[in-house]
Amino acid sequence: MRYKKVIGINQRAKEYKGRDHIAVWIRYKGKIPKGKLIHHKNGNKKDNRIENLECLTRKQHGKLHRKPNRKRIKYPSGAIKVIRLTE
Repeated sequence: MRYKKVIGINQRAKEYKGRDHIAVWIRYKGKIPKGKLIHHKNGNKKDNRIENLECLTRKQHGKLHRKPNRKRIKYPSGAIKVIRLTE
């Protein structure tokens, strides 16, 4: 995996190599709550303006990115399978 340098945010942000959006969030909003993710509202991963970032749960984030006509099935064993629904 290749990493981009995070420059000019702060020393703590350097641990988030290649995750500029996380460094920007920490700089302006503070620590990210446990179980939350930082999402780009407009879908452009290069647009790391604070106005374009929002903090979501994994469930909320998954709903935004889930492809239509697909369903996740969770088996008792813990395995997850994604199936495509047909009409």
